[in-house]
Amino acid sequence: MTNGIRVSIGLAVFALAACGTNGVMEISSSTYSVSAQYGSMNGSWGRARQEAVAQAKELCAAKGQTYTLIGEKQTGIFGVTPQRSTITFSCGEDKAVVAIQSINAECKDQLGTSELDPIRNKVELYRDSLESPVPFAIATIDAFPTQEERDAIAKWAALREECIKQGNAASSMPPGATPLQVTEIQQDRSFGQAALAKVGDLIVALYQQRLTFGEFARKRYEITRDAAEAERQYRQSLQLADQQQRMQAQQLAQQQFSNSLAAWSTYMQAVNARQPQTVHVDGTIRVQ
Repeated sequence: MTNGIRVSIGLAVFALAACGTNGVMEISSSTYSVSAQYGSMNGSWGRARQEAVAQAKELCAAKGQTYTLIGEKQTGIFGVTPQRSTITFSCGEDKAVVAIQSINAECKDQLGTSELDPIRNKVELYRDSLESPVPFAIATIDAFPTQEERDAIAKWAALREECIKQGNAASSMPPGATPLQVTEIQQDRSFGQAALAKVGDLIVALYQQRLTFGEFARKRYEITRDAAEAERQYRQSLQLADQQQRMQAQQLAQQQFSNSLAAWSTYMQAVNARQPQTVHVDGTIRVQ
């Protein structure tokens, strides 16, 4: 009995002592390594990696630079020896982020063309925040686009498609990303990509005069808001140390957005069945 108690206490002390993060080691002028571990009885590689990444990001942030993962090595045996995560990383400019910021800035400049003036006060040509409400003056426009405005919508759609194409080309995976990380990054990006596609469908419906400017604005806001919320929940799930809880949170975020997309599909079927210039912002149908 006494020996059993001593063994249990010994394991507990070992588990507690085995938790922690080693200091960051400089490998080269911009490349570093850091390790973290958790005891065999109370930890996991996920928690160890989370601790190591936190240390790495803290170092890069202090330098005013961006953290980029290069690789990870996991050692230890669950339930037997501490689980250790050793990551190598770099601090510096994220070339993909810089490229996308440059593309966004150039796209915003292109939207200043006079060809878009007919719709400039009826459509938010560029939304800095996907979750910000639609301006009241735009949300209440109970009018379908005129031919001049349709020409401007077509120009806007072409500029938007080119910007999306350039943004997708500039996006890249972090060097040394594991298959799991690649999957997680792809899923994270999929929410925004789906929203962009749905907004594209709305632009087509607006051009075809199946939507008023007000309905277009409100529905555009709804789908981008739902995508932003799903992305936020998914990113929060990546911070969970427990693998099962992490997967459950990810599945919940994905399922909720899938439900939004299903409802969206039903809505768009109804929109595409409309006769042009009939359904107004209040939902009433008026035959011209």
